[in-house]
Amino acid sequence: DSEVVSFKEKSQLTESWINGGFFVLEPKFFDMLLNDQTVLEKEPLEKVASMKELAAFRHEGFWQCMDHKLDKDLLDQMVKEKKAPWIK
Repeated sequence: DSEVVSFKEKSQLTESWINGGFFVLEPKFFDMLLNDQTVLEKEPLEKVASMKELAAFRHEGFWQCMDHKLDKDLLDQMVKEKKAPWIK
């Protein structure tokens, strides 16, 4: 289902799901952020997962991050070559 049973940032497993996209958060979640040094993907998300308060949408289709220029270049090339699965 959509319940997340555990959360660990950047797992190096050979097969796993990634955390990509966006979050919808309850206001009380922000109480778990102690300061600007709090890493969202560490204690706060690990804690709400252990409390069974974290759910996710499992996307089975195409996904590619665009964190760096190389990622953008790859996506631009896919469009140029008409190999972009998000364009029909």
